[in-house]
Amino acid sequence: MKLYLDLCVYNRPFDYQRYERVALETSIFTYILEKIETGAYILVVSDALAYENNKNPDSLKAEFIGFEVK
Repeated sequence: MKLYLDLCVYNRPFDYQRYERVALETSIFTYILEKIETGAYILVVSDALAYENNKNPDSLKAEFIGFEVK
């Protein structure tokens, strides 16, 4: 299965985790990343997603999220 995730999903782990919904969404994102690493899912990114990430005013977050568009 191919997955395209919005940039807000990649930024979710940086949000305040004491809210139950935020923590749950972060754990789901982690689960999805694990599935991508095992080959169960294929991650699809776009130039637009990379462009949007590069416009992040927090350069450390942008660098951590960083995309390599093929």
